[in-house]
Amino acid sequence: MGTAGGSARSRPAAITGTVTGPDGHAVSGAAVEARDLATKALYQATSAASGEYEFAGLAAGAYTITVPEIGVTYSKFASNRLVLKPSQILHLDIRLDWGVSLGTAGDDAHAVVSAVRRRAPAPTGPTPRTPEGHPDLSGVWLGSDDPKPEEPTLLPWAAAVMQKRKALDKVTDNPGSRCLPTAVPLAGVGVYKIAQTPALLLQMFEDVVGYRQVFLDGRPHPKDVGPSWAGHSIGHWEGDTLAIDTIGFNNRSWLNLYPHTEKLHIVESYRRADLGHLRVQITIEDPDTFLRPWKIQNEWVLAPDDDVLEYVCNENNKDLLRLTAK
Repeated sequence: MGTAGGSARSRPAAITGTVTGPDGHAVSGAAVEARDLATKALYQATSAASGEYEFAGLAAGAYTITVPEIGVTYSKFASNRLVLKPSQILHLDIRLDWGVSLGTAGDDAHAVVSAVRRRAPAPTGPTPRTPEGHPDLSGVWLGSDDPKPEEPTLLPWAAAVMQKRKALDKVTDNPGSRCLPTAVPLAGVGVYKIAQTPALLLQMFEDVVGYRQVFLDGRPHPKDVGPSWAGHSIGHWEGDTLAIDTIGFNNRSWLNLYPHTEKLHIVESYRRADLGHLRVQITIEDPDTFLRPWKIQNEWVLAPDDDVLEYVCNENNKDLLRLTAK
């Protein structure tokens, strides 16, 4: 990622504007990116509560401005080629289109989590512990996206499937559009609840399945495990870190847009750094899909005054054929 600044090409210039949604309201917290087409340098800004953003100290040249999709509320935005002259202040207002939620209130975990974060910061204090001496992971947690996402390395068949899904105008092939479980594992933005006992850890979340159980009693995976949507999970403690091993998946769920086979194997580690933060590391392996393991890192924040909500989705989805994505 580049740092905005002048160059020998010109005196510094700037790009400013406001990010709004289809309803005309300001969109705060949008990640706006500017790319210098000559140097490939990438500059990043975040829209303010008013929707305003700014890139200052840019060199003259050609740029593109993009905003990645925001959950399922807003679709991705990409500008045409913009030519910035020396000392020019170029104004570009960005109007985002609805994503697959079509603006349905409360239908986007990103929006829900952002609202909770604004309402109450993470509590501070030492890591709570169980009578057995292990960190107690129990609580309601707000998930986050990986701050430095790693792109998986796909085998040719998997890359072709991913590109086909990415190019689709219709989203009816997505399991979530058919009221089926949307993704594995638990990663990214969302509201997650953990209830921990010495022999069993339960994770609850707002999705079709709605729960996941991790056995902590020392049992192995069954010899005839799966296939299922959530797989079979066992865990053990490595010092203050809970390691979870999951196998037995079917091949019907999506990893974002990426496919996988029934050889999918997921290894997770959970470490409660203090009262208000939970560090989650995930390694995804599937030798028939990925050239090498794919790693994801998240940090969850405790939300003691919130809880997971009831999730209802019916397979007789009348809007299925009308769902579109841009």
